[in-house]
Amino acid sequence: MTHWKRIDLRIESLQTTIKGLENSISELRNKIDKIDWYDGLWFIEEAEPIYGLAFIAFQNYINSSVFDRFESL
Repeated sequence: MTHWKRIDLRIESLQTTIKGLENSISELRNKIDKIDWYDGLWFIEEAEPIYGLAFIAFQNYINSSVFDRFESL
């Protein structure tokens, strides 16, 4: 939740992205329970791009927020 004096128009989009990524990780965890041959190595292999997307989302949020605050940078 944002303070009434601070309007963060980007946080809602970031939260939506993170919820989607959390759902993706949950699906991978379900695979561990349901598929016998699916182990930690498969989990790591399939989770890597999901974590990469999370890092990109955070980087974009931080860079955009800094630019909004200090446009001269």
